[in-house]
Amino acid sequence: FAERGVSEVTMRDIGAAADVDHALIHQYFGTKEQLVEAILRAELNAVRTMPRPVSPDDFRSLRGAVDYFLGDGRAYLRLITRAELAGLAPERFLDPDSGGPLRLMAHTLAGVQAQSGAPAGQLPDPRLVAAVFGAATFAFAPLAPWLEATLELPAGGLDDRRGELAEILVG
Repeated sequence: FAERGVSEVTMRDIGAAADVDHALIHQYFGTKEQLVEAILRAELNAVRTMPRPVSPDDFRSLRGAVDYFLGDGRAYLRLITRAELAGLAPERFLDPDSGGPLRLMAHTLAGVQAQSGAPAGQLPDPRLVAAVFGAATFAFAPLAPWLEATLELPAGGLDDRRGELAEILVG
């Protein structure tokens, strides 16, 4: 799904890739949309296990989230993008009680801002900062080859420099 798009993959394709009869996939997951939902939920559960900051200025977990999404989580980001483009509304799978990475970032930034003593309204809304962070991170998933070519970086150069990217995004 992440590589070809939800609409381009059939249940028979999935069965062939898993070396099982596609009817078995239907039996366990139902429709293709339900299978995508199960995959998204499983990925969201993996994201929930990321370390949480112990104090508002502990950005290690945010760097870890960026590193995850620039690396192993890229397929997850592509899947969310493809699911959104296919009209599956992946946002409906968000758990309001989950401290997902973007909510975690907004919360951490709010804590940092509160400790700074800056007057209310002088600093940007931490949720908007997290939205920009999320958009930038999402862009790396499907656009890495284009970004590398445009900026004349070696192929795979963004992967090789994930730590630097995380440092830039989290700062």
